[in-house]
Amino acid sequence: QEIEGQFPYFREDDEAIYQWEKYILENMIYGVDIDYKAIIISSLTLTLSSIEHRPKEMKLPSLIGRNLIHQNSLINTVPYFRRKEIYSNYRRELKELRKLKVEGSERYEIKRAELQSKLLKYLPEKLRAESTFLHIEAIEVNLPEIFFDENGILIEDAGFDVVIGNPPWEIWKPNSDEFFSQYDDTYLALSSTKKKTKRQSELFEAMPRIIEQGSIYFRQSDNFRNQSWTVEGRRTGSDINLYKISVERFLQLLKPEQHISLIVPDNLMTDLGSTGLRHLIFDNCDLEEFLSFENKLGIFETVHRSYKFAVTTIKKSPTSRQNFKAFFYKINLDALNQENEKMEYPFSLVKGAEPEKYSLFEPRSIKEFDLYQKIKLKFPPLR
Repeated sequence: QEIEGQFPYFREDDEAIYQWEKYILENMIYGVDIDYKAIIISSLTLTLSSIEHRPKEMKLPSLIGRNLIHQNSLINTVPYFRRKEIYSNYRRELKELRKLKVEGSERYEIKRAELQSKLLKYLPEKLRAESTFLHIEAIEVNLPEIFFDENGILIEDAGFDVVIGNPPWEIWKPNSDEFFSQYDDTYLALSSTKKKTKRQSELFEAMPRIIEQGSIYFRQSDNFRNQSWTVEGRRTGSDINLYKISVERFLQLLKPEQHISLIVPDNLMTDLGSTGLRHLIFDNCDLEEFLSFENKLGIFETVHRSYKFAVTTIKKSPTSRQNFKAFFYKINLDALNQENEKMEYPFSLVKGAEPEKYSLFEPRSIKEFDLYQKIKLKFPPLR
């Protein structure tokens, strides 16, 4: 009874359920998206899910700007590998900002905007001019209760307990309505093809500069360190693909010992251009599952039928296990829940068969996989 008095969530009445759901919404679930429509839909979905037990006179909570952030999650004003140094110069402001947000003060938004404006100077100068267009801010400042303690000091290994998502799979080039709508909230609302074409022309004028500056940002070692790798004495190079940026960025935002689960193109585990990410995953993390599907039956209707994609689950800690679970070429999502479909793929095979590339062999059956291991590992290569 004493505990129930202090923590009403443990009671079994509607008020208790409402309090618990309110706590979850306001303190446990977070989202970041460059598409404002996605933020609105998320807010409505989450708040409506708690309406059954909510008192009739109680208005729905406002999650936008608090837990759901309209921001570019891949480009941050403060470089990841300089965060501690930079944020140490703003402890007073961060202490006040965190306090205002936790208390729900109306002054929070003013202080947040002021500090975000100050931090723009840490962006490359040419990219700084596009910060509004690309929705670039510092995610740590938008979520100070996650990343800073009560004194405004950056928490060591701060981040989230779980990160899930379906990151963009596109090359860093403008090529679709989806691309333009991400950077212009009014684009899809334009009433005619002629108006859209005119707006595209206006956006295209800025695009070459933006693409160039974004490419420079993604290749800076202060921001990302696994987008390229040296294989056989040569540095790997390819077009910047946003899913590769996302994998590294989302791991940065994850606490140690915690999990990330993403839907990514299957070639994360095969392409030469993804070698650096595979080294990040296999040398520093624990790949728990890599479950790969063909799209020939149209699991994703808007993705080409020739695509393969994978549900990838990673724990942010060095592995102590011998194997991870995997399957390839599945065509039905039910396979996700069928443990007998998943084969045990040895980590030693990844590193022994391809010691520089860490690329996976993708068997269609256990028999084919056993044969591959015998061929690959029974004798040393001639080289």
